[in-house]
Amino acid sequence: MSERKFLIPEFGPFAGMRIITSGSLVAMPFAATLLADFGAEIIHIERPGVGDTLRVLAPFAKEGEKTVSTSWAQDGRNKLSLSLELNLKHPEVKELFYNLIQEADVFMENMVWLAKLGIYDEELLKVNPKLIIVHVSGYGTPEFGGVPAYCDRASYDMIGQAFSG
Repeated sequence: MSERKFLIPEFGPFAGMRIITSGSLVAMPFAATLLADFGAEIIHIERPGVGDTLRVLAPFAKEGEKTVSTSWAQDGRNKLSLSLELNLKHPEVKELFYNLIQEADVFMENMVWLAKLGIYDEELLKVNPKLIIVHVSGYGTPEFGGVPAYCDRASYDMIGQAFSG
C-alpha cells in the first residue's frame, strides 16, 4: 500500500483513519459523523442525481437562492462526499470502489441490498485484508443471528422501540 494522503487536516484521536461509507438516514451516517468529529476521514458515497436522502428532508435553512436541509448540515459535517452509482456489476465502478476500499481502514454501510449490488464481505477482504466492515441494520443479518423474515425491513428508532416493547 502506498503512503496515503489525507484530504482533511489531522486532528483528534482518529486522525489517520479513513472510513468509506454508503447508505443513508440516521444510524450509520450519524455514527460516521461522530467518528469524523474525532478526526477520522469520512468519504461518503452518494447516488448520482439523488444524493443522501437526508439532503431533501425538512427543515431547511435558506440563504438567498440557496437552500440546505438543516438535518443534512448537522449530519454531513466533517465528511467528504463522492457521487458514484455503487453497482459493482459495472467494471469501472468496481475498479473505483475497490481502489477506495484498498486505501480504507473501515467500510460502513446500512444498505440491506448489498448482494444485489455485487458487494460481498469476502471480496472486500480480498482487496484489503485489514479492512473493518461495519453493517448497521435495525434487525441484523441472517449470518449474525437476525431472523430472515425481518432482516430486510426498514427500521427507525420508533419502530425499534415498538418492536422491542
